[in-house]
Amino acid sequence: MIAGNNNYPSSVSGVGTEYLEIRQLSVENGEMFTEADIQASAKVCVIGKTIVDNLFPDGKDPVGKVIRFNQIPFRVVGVLKAKGYNSMGMDQDAVVLAPYTTVMKRLLAVTYLQGI
Repeated sequence: MIAGNNNYPSSVSGVGTEYLEIRQLSVENGEMFTEADIQASAKVCVIGKTIVDNLFPDGKDPVGKVIRFNQIPFRVVGVLKAKGYNSMGMDQDAVVLAPYTTVMKRLLAVTYLQGI
């Protein structure tokens, strides 16, 4: 992920709008992308607190800003509420969520779901 002069190694997960409820996540700032964004394969994303801290270290609000993943620009529409580390020691805030159709078509160049 790249924003300005800052970068951070991450992957993008393609998800639906129900993902937040399933994973018990909530958007702290901004909003979740919509069903219309999924239908349009919009280049939008919701990011976790670790991504915010590393790409926007000056404390600027990332909502509305553009970050790049593999040269593809994504507009940040929301920031997730911090969850911290899980029992396995994995950072649950180092996430980038985008519409699954966007990840399929624009990042992976496939027409099928690879996992559910």
